[in-house]
Amino acid sequence: MDKDPKKAFALRDQYFGASNSLKAYEGHLTGLLDASWIAKIKARDEELISKSGKPEVKAAFDLIAAEMQKLRNKHSAKPNLQNLMPEIEEVSGRVCAAATKTINDARFAFEWAHEQAELLGIDADRIALGGDSAGGNLSIVTALALRTAPVRPAYLMLVYPSTEMRSTRPSRERYAEGFFLDRGTLQWFFERYLPGGETEDWRASPMRAESLAGLPPMLLISAEFDPLVDDCAAFAARVRAEGGDIDYREIAGMVHGFLTLGKTFPQAGEAIALAAAGLRQHLRPQAEGAPGG
Repeated sequence: MDKDPKKAFALRDQYFGASNSLKAYEGHLTGLLDASWIAKIKARDEELISKSGKPEVKAAFDLIAAEMQKLRNKHSAKPNLQNLMPEIEEVSGRVCAAATKTINDARFAFEWAHEQAELLGIDADRIALGGDSAGGNLSIVTALALRTAPVRPAYLMLVYPSTEMRSTRPSRERYAEGFFLDRGTLQWFFERYLPGGETEDWRASPMRAESLAGLPPMLLISAEFDPLVDDCAAFAARVRAEGGDIDYREIAGMVHGFLTLGKTFPQAGEAIALAAAGLRQHLRPQAEGAPGG
């Protein structure tokens, strides 16, 4: 492949998303000179390369690793982190604001669907937003951003959404190990989404929003043995306290991620049935939803 670091980073982003690009290194500048951290990143990169199965991806990662090694060699004697940042940005060709880009994409997707409703064969006034985990987070954040917009989602369907990055609620410790989504994995996700550590921004942690009033009606499904379950319950309670219409359901005995594991957990079917009922209730045209309609 072309020996251009910028093209290498672009290819890496294409396969694994902007949050896996050099911005991750920017968020851990001291790690550039830390052997254990370097080894950890190398192991993760090798896993991504293996999953891709594409020679051009391996070539891109190898070139990125070589560029990073050049920086480490240059600064190993007298590391100057303040001077290191511009050089990292020059190698990557940009400072990647992964979270902001993702949020903007989510809003654009909703607005595009509304504008192209005729093409899609849908009712522009009956569009819901929904998702599980990070998808639930994006649905909430998008709805918050659109509260004063002329066009807003009609309904939110949320399954164990991430409502705040930093939390000290008991479930974070109670289910930190041995319940599918563990502490280390959760931290790994957060660090790659927000390598700069901007956890208190409401666009990353919607529970930090000054107000949750004015959100669309919503269904929020949580899992009993999820580190995020107390955060979900707290978010639901606050929405309700601020006048929101929310149906909160905690599914007993379940872990984070159960919705897509229907062959293992029959409760996934229960959650899907709840989601379908909520969508039917809030999106069905009034005449069609009326008795005898």
